[in-house]
Amino acid sequence: MRVAMIGTGYVGLVSGACFADFGHVVTCIDKDPSKIERLERGEIPIFEPGLDDLVAANVEEGRLFFTLESAEAIRNADAVFIAVGTPTRRGDGHADLSYVYAAAEEIAGLIDGFTVVVTKSTVPVGTGDEVEAIIRRHLQLLGLALPDRHCKLEAGNRPLAAPLEGVATPRLAGGDKLHHKVAVIDNRTVVSGSFNWSPSAAHQNDEVLMIIDSPQLAAHFTREIDRLWTGAELGINQRLERKIAQGRQQCGSGIQRV
Repeated sequence: MRVAMIGTGYVGLVSGACFADFGHVVTCIDKDPSKIERLERGEIPIFEPGLDDLVAANVEEGRLFFTLESAEAIRNADAVFIAVGTPTRRGDGHADLSYVYAAAEEIAGLIDGFTVVVTKSTVPVGTGDEVEAIIRRHLQLLGLALPDRHCKLEAGNRPLAAPLEGVATPRLAGGDKLHHKVAVIDNRTVVSGSFNWSPSAAHQNDEVLMIIDSPQLAAHFTREIDRLWTGAELGINQRLERKIAQGRQQCGSGIQRV
């Protein structure tokens, strides 16, 4: 099995090394260039008894890899593990799930064919539902509803009847990060928030909305949005077309809602 492990901390690196030792081909992904460079040199950034020998052995056997380039690893994976940090938020003590949701957004634009997505990070109950919703929401905006391998759709999976014309998947360079949930108004006001679209987040009033009046910051995010838009794959790209064809071939008209 081909595994993509997003995150190389205590959870991701240890899990990735163990999966590789079981015989799977594992690619560990991280956004920190210095961490990837150290791992490629055989330097383990965390302390875990026996981990250095385990990593070295599986790298030598060609089963364990480290990269900044998430696109190829995720596209080729049979299973993608989210193993990013969930630090405690200041003020309320709740887990900061922004890294988990950012990983889910990235996965949504890259998975090609049937892929198991696993949340390995330490998260509150209900986070898995939100990760699934993020991945499926990307498709719903394009007017798509893809069944699972059992040819079933969730009852609440309702794609837009008129797909949004401006939905696109950006192409990110290695180590790049998405600035998501940001809007720029009148070239001077930046609106940013952490709304997570989950019922618990919506009703516990624990989200943050920032409105910043700064032409300089607005110009920065405008440049970032323009950069991401340049070269983005607009609408249904080739990867999604392959998924649609696979679903039709496997399920035909026998799709059920559950």
